[in-house]
Amino acid sequence: MILALLFGISWALEPLLPPLEESLPRYSTELTFDEGSPPIYHLRYHLRALHTSTIQSSLGELIEEEHRPFNQIAVEVRVGDPDFDNTGFYGWQNGFSMASLPDRATPRSVELAAWRLTDTAFKQAVEQFSRKKAQFKPPEDHPGDYTLTGPVSATALPPPPAQHEPLRELARALSAEFRGLPHLERGQVFVGHEVGRHAVLDTEGTKVIRPMTETTLRAMLQIRLPDGHRLVNDRLWSVLRPEDLPPLEDLKAEVRQMAEELASVADAPVLDQEVIGPVLFTDAAARDLFRYLLLPQLEGTPPDSPFDTYFGEIGEKSDTVRVGRRVLPPGWTVVDDPTSDLTRPGSFTHDYEGTPATRVEAVESGVVRRLLTSRVPRKETDQSTGHARGSFSNRMAGRTSVTTITPPRQRNPRRLHRMALRLAAPYGRDWYLRVDRLVDPAVRDDIFRFNEPALPTPLVLVKVHADGREERVRGAKFTGVERWILRDIIAAGDQSAAPILLGFQPGDAARGATTGLPGWLEAPDVLIGEVEVLPAPPRRRDAPVLSHPHLASDGE
Repeated sequence: MILALLFGISWALEPLLPPLEESLPRYSTELTFDEGSPPIYHLRYHLRALHTSTIQSSLGELIEEEHRPFNQIAVEVRVGDPDFDNTGFYGWQNGFSMASLPDRATPRSVELAAWRLTDTAFKQAVEQFSRKKAQFKPPEDHPGDYTLTGPVSATALPPPPAQHEPLRELARALSAEFRGLPHLERGQVFVGHEVGRHAVLDTEGTKVIRPMTETTLRAMLQIRLPDGHRLVNDRLWSVLRPEDLPPLEDLKAEVRQMAEELASVADAPVLDQEVIGPVLFTDAAARDLFRYLLLPQLEGTPPDSPFDTYFGEIGEKSDTVRVGRRVLPPGWTVVDDPTSDLTRPGSFTHDYEGTPATRVEAVESGVVRRLLTSRVPRKETDQSTGHARGSFSNRMAGRTSVTTITPPRQRNPRRLHRMALRLAAPYGRDWYLRVDRLVDPAVRDDIFRFNEPALPTPLVLVKVHADGREERVRGAKFTGVERWILRDIIAAGDQSAAPILLGFQPGDAARGATTGLPGWLEAPDVLIGEVEVLPAPPRRRDAPVLSHPHLASDGE
């Protein structure tokens, strides 16, 4: 009860806002060096008051558990004018800064943090403005760097108190299902939970208080085989509140199915030849195909301009996202609507900049017609679609949220099977490959990764023969897969939907089991005309020298 009272105090944002409201007009005019320094034309504060829970369990026992208030303040300083300011230029000091506040935040602590952060961010913004002015010459069709929209007002009610005890027992119960599995290397359950509110205030008069509620549960199982192959399988659940999770017995059944799936992959032979031809992506693998190859093509905030450093040029050279580009076959549509169902992860009524969220028909008949944008303008538009999200240490970008991908026609599994066999015949085969699941990079243990492929490694890979016989294989990877492969979709099947986690910045994958921007993706199974799949044999250095302790008694 005491904790609930404390967290209730931390959620009471309203008493903490007056110091920020008073600072906005004063700091925006008083912060200046001399007559030659660029003035502040836009100043924004973010204030988050949350209660967070982090739980990690393995084999039925707790590894880590933390429950605490999480109060944070962030500032965005833009100097110059909307046509040319300090943002949109790659570098380490961009005029954005954030800091943690005390667990029992007070108006005094907010006032002090705002003074310190704003002063620092202003100095960084002026330096960045000078660097950008020296290195970047805007082209004639430069759309500008920011859009002023006028004031926005909205207030969300305080959320209910967090209940973390059920989450602890849930993590322990689910991870206990991994006990006794052969070849086990890691069997863990992660829980991330936050509940609270986020306030957005700026010099245009915006005052938006939005809810921030999310409960993410991930079960992860990793085994290492005698030949060195590491196989990782996981399941992700993301909901707004803990009580929205499926019943415990359903979760246990899903975890057991995950373990059985991984065991069947472990028993499969290693792919021993290159396979080029049709590939059928189903269920989770189909969603991931669109997640990695399509969704980034719909996020329309232009990348930062390159920054010339002692080590060379850093940053993107061009914007690869295009309106008018074909990304899917004719007849396909893609809609992103964060307001369609406010019970889904990734839903919201106002984005991180305080802009009202809108429904966007991004793709019509396979062609991109509209992009998801923030208040950073593009050549095609200077209007935000209300999709700005991201890290508070960088400018916000238009990101996908609740996305629905719809084909013009859907075929049943039997029809897709026949079509795939016809496509495989010219390659001299009476079988084709089906991918049911990919490895999520967020659960891999090699966190320092470079030159990541566009599409992650397949986990559940099946040879489907003409007579319906199925043979699983392991040890494979995709090669030559780029975004335009989606234009080679031959047919679509059943729809499926599930939560996803996005990286905090465009182009990044989620790097933690429960960290990232929540989203929701609905997409169909798809048959691709030609995909190249190569053998990916295990590395000899990964083969264990010692026998697995749970198998040593069996002579393995």
